[in-house]
Amino acid sequence: MSMVKLLEGLNDRQQEAVLTIEGPVMVIAGPGSGKTRVLTHRLAYMIAHGIKPYNIVALTFTNKAAREMKERIENLIGKHVKDLWIGTFHSIFARILRREGGRLGYEPDYSIYDKDDSKQLLKELIKSLDLPDELYKVNIVMSRISELKNSMITPEEYMRRSDLMFEDASAGREDFGKLYLTYQKRLRSANAMDFDDLLLNMYLILQHFPDALYKYQNLFEYIMIDEFQDTNKVQYEIAKKLAGIHENIFVVGDDAQSIYAFRGANLENIFSFQKDFPDHKLIRLEQNYRSTQTIVEAANNLIKHNTRQIHKRLWTTNPKGEKIRILRGEDESHEGRTIANDIFERVMRKHHKYSQFAILYRTNAQSRPIEEALRKQGIPYRIVGSLEFYKRKEIKDALAYLKVVINPHDDVSLLRIINLPPRGIGKTTLEKLQIYANEKNASLWETMKSAIKEKLFAERTLKAFDSFITMIEALRLKLKDNNAYDLAKEILERSGLIEHYKKVGKKDVEQKERIENIESLLAGIKDFSENEDESTLTAEEKELPQLVRYLQSISLMTDYDTAPENVDAVTLMTLHAAKGLEFDHVYISGVEEGFLPSYLSANDPEAIEEERRLFYVGITRARLSVTLTHARKRFRHGNEYYPEISRFVDELGDEVIDLSRSEPDVVVRQIEYSRKREVNTNRERSATTQTVALPLKNFVPDNPFSVKMGNIIVHNKFGIGKVIQIEGEGTQKVALIKFQDKTRKIMLKYAKLKILK
Repeated sequence: MSMVKLLEGLNDRQQEAVLTIEGPVMVIAGPGSGKTRVLTHRLAYMIAHGIKPYNIVALTFTNKAAREMKERIENLIGKHVKDLWIGTFHSIFARILRREGGRLGYEPDYSIYDKDDSKQLLKELIKSLDLPDELYKVNIVMSRISELKNSMITPEEYMRRSDLMFEDASAGREDFGKLYLTYQKRLRSANAMDFDDLLLNMYLILQHFPDALYKYQNLFEYIMIDEFQDTNKVQYEIAKKLAGIHENIFVVGDDAQSIYAFRGANLENIFSFQKDFPDHKLIRLEQNYRSTQTIVEAANNLIKHNTRQIHKRLWTTNPKGEKIRILRGEDESHEGRTIANDIFERVMRKHHKYSQFAILYRTNAQSRPIEEALRKQGIPYRIVGSLEFYKRKEIKDALAYLKVVINPHDDVSLLRIINLPPRGIGKTTLEKLQIYANEKNASLWETMKSAIKEKLFAERTLKAFDSFITMIEALRLKLKDNNAYDLAKEILERSGLIEHYKKVGKKDVEQKERIENIESLLAGIKDFSENEDESTLTAEEKELPQLVRYLQSISLMTDYDTAPENVDAVTLMTLHAAKGLEFDHVYISGVEEGFLPSYLSANDPEAIEEERRLFYVGITRARLSVTLTHARKRFRHGNEYYPEISRFVDELGDEVIDLSRSEPDVVVRQIEYSRKREVNTNRERSATTQTVALPLKNFVPDNPFSVKMGNIIVHNKFGIGKVIQIEGEGTQKVALIKFQDKTRKIMLKYAKLKILK
C-alpha cells in the first residue's frame, strides 16, 4: 500500500505523528482529535514499510480497543496481520510470563486469580492468622496490596521498609506484612498470580534477569502505548526498561483526561517521560472533530484553570452549536424529572433517538432518582459500568428488611438478612432450618418459632432466633402508624444495617458508596411519603400501610431489565465510565459543590485538579449539546442541605452558557464571575458563602414597557430575575418576576429594570 493512501484523511499533525517512527515521541491528543486513527494508521504504515509485526508491541487498556485497532490495521493494509503484539498490558505480559515465569518459580500453566478469587483467599488467611476482621477488612487489605505491587514493592521489600510498616501499624494493622507475605506464598504454592502480579512479575524478570531484559529489548524494537495518562508506576517502569536500547517509544495520551488516580494511574508519568527522554518529539493533536465550537470553547476555558498540565488549545471547524444549558431541580427527584422531561421533549419535538442521549453523574448513588423519572416517563435506558440501583447488593439488603417486616413469611428476603449484620446464625444452622421447614411444609419464620419451642438448636442459636423475631414483630406493630419514610428509617437503623455499612465503610471507597446508596434509597422513600397522590388510590389501597404501597410502586422497576445495547435507549453512567465514549447530547447531573468536585477533594488542590479533569471529560463527550443540572436542596445523613452550584460552572465562561434558559441565580453567578475575572484572575472562593445579587455598575434602566415574558432582567435593588408572566394592559401592566430570594409582582410603569436577555 502506498504512503499516500495511508495518509489520506489525516491532518498535518496527525500525519507528523504517523511518519515519526524513530526515537521517543509523545502525542498529546485532545478529546475528539483522532487519537485511535493516528495509532492504527501509524501501525499500518510501519508494517507496510517493512517493519516486522513481531518487533512491535502496542499496549492498550482494553481488549476491545486492541481488537478494533487490529481490525482497522488489517482493513488498511488489506491482509491479515500475524505476530503483532497488540493487547492490554496484562494480556501481553501474561503471554510473556508463560515463557519466563519459571525464572520466578511458576509453571507455564499458572492460574490467574480474579478479584473474587483473591478476596476469598484473603478472607481465609485473615481467619487462619487470627487477625481482627474490623482492622483487616478484605477490601482495604486488597487495595493496599495492589498499591504496593504497582509500586514494585514485594513482601520482602516491604519488610525492609520501616516507613511502610509504620504506616500500617498506625492503622492498627501491625501484622499486615505477615499477611502480605503469606498471601504471596499461597499464590505461589497454588501456581497462581493475581492481576497485579502480571505487572509486578514482568518488572521483576526485567529487573533481575539481564538476559531476559536484553531479549525483550531487542524483540520489541518499537513500543506504542495508548492512554498513556492512565499508566501506573510499574507499567511506566516496564516500558522504560523495554525501550532501553532502541528508544523507539511512542506514547499517546492527554494529561487533561487523567482521572483514574484512585486506580493507581500516575499523571507524573507524562512529565517523567519528558525528563527520561529529553530528545523526545512532542506533537499536539488539537483539532477536535467531535464537538461544536461552543463545547470546545467551554472545555478550553475550564481546563486552563489547572496549573499542572501540558498546554494545548482545542479548536474545531464544526458549527458553533447551541450554548450550554443549566437546569435546576428543587430537589434530587425534581432534578431527575427535569432531565427526563427535557429528553422526552427533545425526542418528541426534534425526532431524536434515545440512544443519542447520555446522563452522567459523579457517583452511582445519584442514578436512583434519574432511573425512577425515566421509568415514569416511559423512557428506555441502560446503565453502563454498574448495576441498576435496585439491583445493587446494599439496596437489595435494605429492601429485604422492609419486605420481611411486611411479610415475615418471605423466605427469600429472610434468608438474605437473617445474619446481616452477623447474629451468630451460620450457614450450617440455616441449612438445618431449611430442612426442618421443608419437612413441616412451613415457612422459615414459622420454623424458627417452632425451633424455639421445641429447642431444636443450641441455646445460643435459639437466643439469636428469638432476638431476631422480637425485633421484626416490634417493627410490624408500627406498620399502620408510621409513614413509609419514618418506618423504613427505623427498620434500617434498628436492624443494624446502616450501622453495619458505616462501620465497614470508614476508609473503604466501595463501602462508602454503599452508604450513599442506602441514603439515596431513603431519600426516594421520603419523596414518596411526602408526595404520594392519595386521590389516585382505591379504598383497599388506602387501607394498606404506606410502606406496602411504596414497595408495590417499585416492584415493576426492579423487575425490568435495562435495555440491551442494540436497543434505542438513554445511556446512564458515571463520569469515569464515560471516558472514551461520545454522544450527541450529554446531561451532567449533580453539578454542585460536594458532588463535582467531590467533598473528599475539598482541601486537596491536586484532587480538585483531577475533579476538574473529570468535568472536562464529561463535557467533551458531547457532539452537539451539553446540559448541566443541579438541585436547590438535597437529602443526606437524615437532613436537608442546600448545595452551592459547582465552582466549575463559573470557569466555563458566561459566553458559552445559555443564560436565557438558566435560573436567575445562575445568571447572577455568571455576571459576578465575569466581574471578578476582570479584577482578579486568582479569585478566592468560599464554599460556605452564599452568592448575593449585586447591582450593575452605571445602571441605566430600559423602557419598562419593552419587558416581555421570558426576559432576564436586573433590578437595582432586588438583583437578577426572570420574567415569568405579564398581566394587565397598557400602563397597568404588572410583571411577575422570579428573583433569587423570592418571586415579586412589580408594576412596570414604576419599575427600573434593565433587560439582560
